[in-house]
Amino acid sequence: MWIGGSNGLYRYDPHLQLFSHVNLNIISDKHCLKEVLAAYPDPSDASGKTLLASTWSCGAFKLNVDNGSMSPLPAWITEKTGNSFITSFLPDSANSLWVGTSRNGLHKIDFNTKRVTSYHLPQGWQPGDKQNVD
Repeated sequence: MWIGGSNGLYRYDPHLQLFSHVNLNIISDKHCLKEVLAAYPDPSDASGKTLLASTWSCGAFKLNVDNGSMSPLPAWITEKTGNSFITSFLPDSANSLWVGTSRNGLHKIDFNTKRVTSYHLPQGWQPGDKQNVD
């Protein structure tokens, strides 16, 4: 189990009942907070050693859990999610990964076809409105 926190990412081992810290090797400026919002195993990595991780202000990355190295998400994903914070990752039964963002809608990612379908709220939408998304 992976847990995001104010100092990066933690892995919980239920057998040992211990948490271990994974250092995020982010080269950042003074305004970058390494607080992890969401993490999910990278569907394109069969080894299971890579996570998709998003942070409050440093962006979203592919994280190698063995050495903590980070690389940007692929351009075919970031073209659709924009510069918005990724707030959540959720898989569905069709092996797509749904990605929620703070300002740029909801995105359905198919890693097999490298297709991203974006859903946005209507202009002027307010919480409590009962409208469908585009």
